[in-house]
Amino acid sequence: FQANATSVFTINTGTGVFVDVPGLSVTFTSDGSPVRISSTLNYYSNSTHGFRFVVDGTPRPDFSESSTYNNQTTTLEDYLTGLTTGSHTIKLQAYSYGGLQIAPYGTGSWYYGGESLNSQSLQVLQFHAIPGVGPAVDVYQATATNQFSTFAGAGAFVDVPGLSVTFTS
Repeated sequence: FQANATSVFTINTGTGVFVDVPGLSVTFTSDGSPVRISSTLNYYSNSTHGFRFVVDGTPRPDFSESSTYNNQTTTLEDYLTGLTTGSHTIKLQAYSYGGLQIAPYGTGSWYYGGESLNSQSLQVLQFHAIPGVGPAVDVYQATATNQFSTFAGAGAFVDVPGLSVTFTS
């Protein structure tokens, strides 16, 4: 399932006040299988801003960042398990302290540079069970509970506390 917005969207909502991104809402019928939600955005922001998915009116954790004063492309992703069978609506919301502009592919806006054919889109992918076999996917997830900073230096990698998953395949 996919929704695509067709026009440039500019917001200035104030701290943490989320609004729906026009055109980025998907309603689908679930069979209870796990679902992957993703959105690819081309945008410019001159202040702190954030995005989040909302499932049946309930917000998911947000993706917030400080301004870089640059044109950016990002892909947001989340997985849902435990959805009941039936109809569900998923939408994308955004906020900005002082200004955020999202530009879809091909709008001819000041930002568009051809980065993504899926820019300003929302995709919902459901993993249906395979008859006689079982689930088509198992979802394992870890969530960090504390802020984390590192100054490890160029090319140095460090483990992020709380973000490891152990599973048996």
